[in-house]
Amino acid sequence: MKRLLFLYVAVVLSTGLSFAQDADSLAFVSADWKTEKLPRGAVAMTARIELFGSHQTVSVVRYRSGRFYTRIVQTRDLTPTSTTAKGLGAVAAVNAGYWNVRKVEPSTYVRIDGHDCSRTESAETFRVNGILTISKRKLDVFECDTTRYGYYAVRYDNILASGPVLIDDGREFDYSDRTEKFFRRHPRSVIGSTARGEVVMIAVDGRFKGDAEGMTVDELVKVCRWLGLVDAINLDGGGSTTLWNSVGGIMNHPYDNKRYDHEGERAVSSCIVALP
Repeated sequence: MKRLLFLYVAVVLSTGLSFAQDADSLAFVSADWKTEKLPRGAVAMTARIELFGSHQTVSVVRYRSGRFYTRIVQTRDLTPTSTTAKGLGAVAAVNAGYWNVRKVEPSTYVRIDGHDCSRTESAETFRVNGILTISKRKLDVFECDTTRYGYYAVRYDNILASGPVLIDDGREFDYSDRTEKFFRRHPRSVIGSTARGEVVMIAVDGRFKGDAEGMTVDELVKVCRWLGLVDAINLDGGGSTTLWNSVGGIMNHPYDNKRYDHEGERAVSSCIVALP
């Protein structure tokens, strides 16, 4: 798989995408990626890497959109991502949207199968600057504010508001001027797509000194670029970050139990699943 990753990066470079030939990018490509083959050609990958002057653990699932249905799932009650995914017969899943801990309900706009489930709270607008849409198996990311959801609602039946947007149609976003705690290093969850029609789910572990220190939003943009994403959006992170697959189970090290193991999964409001 390491050789395949090198070849994939070579393809990305040949298309003209910028790729900094620095120690971090080379470390990412040449890392000892542990891989699992999933049904229908999907692949799961995990590596511990020295990146950005820190210890990082990165987990990735990638699959061709034409072989799966990517679906936003809003559960009635808080439910672990792995439980929801298993119940639906999914091949892979990542936790999804932000939610209000006190109200125990989603705190951003969610639209599923043409029905609006929730609205974006004003407290979320400092980080929620975009939406993820899914139509005919195709995943797209758009930068937009809370006043424009109506424009997209008449065009898409399945929408999740989240953020920050990391890459939109190849345009990388720069958050280096943001000083809020949220934009510093934390566990992260991401979903995006490549120009080749692949969907990519990412989990970055964090808050484990010496094992996995988490990434800033700007560092996350670089990882998405190295994976060849042309669209990518940050999902709910922190203790909610969970990436699961049907072969190996939970891939990352969820932080909710504050132990560097696979047991600390948090019950969440929503997730995104890949269904065969």
